Amino acid sequence: MCGYKLIISLTILMTILSLPAPALHAAGLYLDPAGYFSVVDTTAATVTVRHVDFQRDEGRGSIVSGEVSVRPSRRVHLRFGLFYPNFQRQGYIMHGAGDGFVRASVRVFGDTLDASGLFLRGDARVPIGSGGLRPFASGSMDGGVGLEFRGGTSLFGLRAVSTYTLVGDRIKEGEFIHRNFFFAGLAIDFPLGGRTNVRFGGFSARFRGGASREIYLLTARCILSDSLELCVDAALEAGPEEDRVFDSLLSVAAVCRFPGSAPPEEIE
Repeated sequence: MCGYKLIISLTILMTILSLPAPALHAAGLYLDPAGYFSVVDTTAATVTVRHVDFQRDEGRGSIVSGEVSVRPSRRVHLRFGLFYPNFQRQGYIMHGAGDGFVRASVRVFGDTLDASGLFLRGDARVPIGSGGLRPFASGSMDGGVGLEFRGGTSLFGLRAVSTYTLVGDRIKEGEFIHRNFFFAGLAIDFPLGGRTNVRFGGFSARFRGGASREIYLLTARCILSDSLELCVDAALEAGPEEDRVFDSLLSVAAVCRFPGSAPPEEIE
């Protein structure tokens, strides 16, 4: 039943014709709330394809993203991805490859399943896309570092992260304010039995100079098999209207797992 409902949601979302939005005004760049936290398991490699439909007062736009995740060792987790946005600006349809991203986490201490412990976290935006695709491309590299904590009980799982990001292309005025910023995120997972769980998440970005953004996220995740899972995410962005990238967001993702080539166990 879980897989049936999620497959229907995926089909409906993929068949929606995006009604692109006019010029976007925002503080900072698109932060990918649906895909920000990695899946916690020991799978050696995964491939994720995600479709996002976002809404603003002016209309809608869409983003397709792809991600490859690898674990070169039990302690290190690397993720590489790319956005492809589609939206309208000043009467023109804007689309093309947005920026890429690299995310890395290194377990400082904790269990070998990566379900609990303290992790050193790094996030980098790779300037692949044209600056004309802001806020989905920057034209310069941004990089941040911080810490992530994972823990929980038999009833719920908890993840909390905080990073500070230095932006390569600082913009202090105009359509897009892009300055160094502090980012914090919190996610709480509740298992619903079997292979289904629900996640409640919240994110906050505070930019140097006063701009701010807040995102609230609800995720339903269903593991269909050892090699496939589906996720449906709904998000709302709060904060001042002029600082937001979107008002609401709906995404569907398919995650393919390749567990057979897991790296050997390390001596803790």
